[in-house]
Amino acid sequence: MQAKVITIGNAAGYREMELTVEIMENGKPRRVKLCFNADDSTYIVCAFLRAQALAWNNHVPLDAEPHEKARPRWVPLYGSM
Repeated sequence: MQAKVITIGNAAGYREMELTVEIMENGKPRRVKLCFNADDSTYIVCAFLRAQALAWNNHVPLDAEPHEKARPRWVPLYGSM
């Protein structure tokens, strides 16, 4: 199921996160708010960063847009995490 990010929320000083996404259900868009505790939000962030690092490891990602030619600075080097 594909999801489109609508909003991301957090409170300063806390690791908990809220993520509102839109999914298609029976052909109609539906908004879903997901709330993650500190442990889960940390796990998710690390997983996303690892995926980005692996995708940019020594090449341009397979799903890169034409304007994406170099690894963004915020993406860690694969193996450094």
